[in-house]
Amino acid sequence: MPAPPRLFIHLHIPKTAGSWARQHLLEPNFDPDAVLWADRGARGLPALIRAIRSKRRAGHERVLVTGHLAFGLHRFVALPCTYLVLLREPVERAASEYYFVRDVRVQGRPHPDHALAKRLDFASFTKRPAYRDVQSRMLAGLGWHALSARRRGGPIETALRRRSHATLRRPDVVVGVQENLEAFRDALTGRAGLTRATDGPTINTTPYRPRGVHLEREHRAAVQTHHRLDLALYREAVRRLTA
Repeated sequence: MPAPPRLFIHLHIPKTAGSWARQHLLEPNFDPDAVLWADRGARGLPALIRAIRSKRRAGHERVLVTGHLAFGLHRFVALPCTYLVLLREPVERAASEYYFVRDVRVQGRPHPDHALAKRLDFASFTKRPAYRDVQSRMLAGLGWHALSARRRGGPIETALRRRSHATLRRPDVVVGVQENLEAFRDALTGRAGLTRATDGPTINTTPYRPRGVHLEREHRAAVQTHHRLDLALYREAVRRLTA
């Protein structure tokens, strides 16, 4: 009897080498017709679920969903699911995101918040609700990602931390960190059975930006204040990888 189809869900957190991982570590393991994009977030869920069902009916044994989608898609599909996610040191990720939004054009188009990033300095930009604790919010799950972007403190923050760390501990979630891509590659092979990989340069990089250690003290302090959940999540991910 053939094995049931499996769904692999790549939670692409912005500025964590997700585009590189998708192209070189994930897509080589899938039929090109079995790769689905999910960049519309929760608004695109109905169409995405229909597309997954269509791929299943077409006989694909493995389907990859990739995009800026929060954790939780498994609740809507009757398939065994494996999540794949890369985290990044929060100061570096926040700096990369700010300068990417401000300075980089993708396919000739600026980021929707390009004008905002041009107007604000790094400290002011990184504390805006939509850009705070992005990694924790995406791992906390669908719905929580949007809610906690607007409301912080007290029970909301406690629940956000609890839920994101619980996702990190799930056996169906393969987590790596950008600072150790080789370990993530090994985890994909050993835990997810994704053995094919290619080499290549980084994608959608942010040139001409200061590294995290060269940021002004007040800018680093802004990340440590407004991304404290991400700092705790990243430390826990590294601890689990090195345990």
